[in-house]
Amino acid sequence: MIKQAIGKTEEEIDLAIIDWKGLGNSDMRQQAISVLDKLHIRYERTSEVGKHD
Repeated sequence: MIKQAIGKTEEEIDLAIIDWKGLGNSDMRQQAISVLDKLHIRYERTSEVGKHD
């Protein structure tokens, strides 16, 4: 699903926002993170967005 979403996006993707609780169990989260890592896309949890400033 992640690769499909990326393929449909015209702009370059440099950040993915992950709804940690929405992904369900830890296996699903790890699978999503693995795909993003392989595609060299950084990610943040929704709860962490904007806290780095």
